[in-house]
Amino acid sequence: MSRGSAPAGSTVRSTSDGTANDNQLWYVNWVGSTEYGESLYQIQNAKDGLCMDVPFFGTVAATTKVSEYYCRGPEDNQFFRIYWRYDGFWLVNDKSGLCLDVDGFATGGNDARLTLYYCSDNDDHVWQLL
Repeated sequence: MSRGSAPAGSTVRSTSDGTANDNQLWYVNWVGSTEYGESLYQIQNAKDGLCMDVPFFGTVAATTKVSEYYCRGPEDNQFFRIYWRYDGFWLVNDKSGLCLDVDGFATGGNDARLTLYYCSDNDDHVWQLL
C-alpha cells in the first residue's frame, strides 16, 4: 500500500519494495480492546506518521474510499479489527464491520484505491502482515 503524504490523501495499492521510501511501510499499532474483548488497531504509515482513515465518525457504506489522516483516538473512524484467515488476515473497520478492499471497480494493479467492502475470502480482502 502506498500513497502521497498529505492528510486526507488517497490510499492506493502499490507493489511494495519492503521499505518506507514510497510510503509503503505500515505499522499495525494495538490501541485497546472492544467491549467484547476484541483487539483494536490503528494502521499508521511509517514515513508520514498518518493513519488509515475512513471518512466521518461512524458506520459508512460499502465502497467508501480509505485515505490517510492525522492519527486520532476512538472518536475517529480509524480503528480496525484483525481476523485470521487461512492464508492471511482480514482488516475490518471497527465501526462499519467492512473489510479493507482494493476497489473492485478499478482496473486493478497499482494505483487502485483502497475502499471498504463486505468481507469475503473470494475477493481481495486477505492481507499479509509481515
